[in-house]
Amino acid sequence: MYSKEAIRGLGVTSADLSEGNRQALDRDGFFIVEGVYSPDACAEMADTFDRLCDAEGDKGGHEVHIEPGAPRVSNIFNKTDAYDRCLSCKPLLAASLHLLGEFKLHYSATIWMRIARQSG
Repeated sequence: MYSKEAIRGLGVTSADLSEGNRQALDRDGFFIVEGVYSPDACAEMADTFDRLCDAEGDKGGHEVHIEPGAPRVSNIFNKTDAYDRCLSCKPLLAASLHLLGEFKLHYSATIWMRIARQSG
């Protein structure tokens, strides 16, 4: 499966990335969408990232690329369900397609089963 097919399957279109957010992303490298995640959800994702970084140590992110001094974790969807909520944030998914373009997805079937259960 390729990225465009997967993202369309989640109901995401290019219209989910507003022109203002696209401009901010291109100019600043980020944009803010308020009210998407609760403070508890943000805390869970942050705590999970810290726990995975501690567990993986210097090997964190070695599956893709290691940057000295930068905390890295790769394959987060295969390691925890704490980030599954990110797969329902349409502006985030539209932004990923805008930045990365078309690419082949290599994924675990369990991830897509979890997403399907959450989506409907």
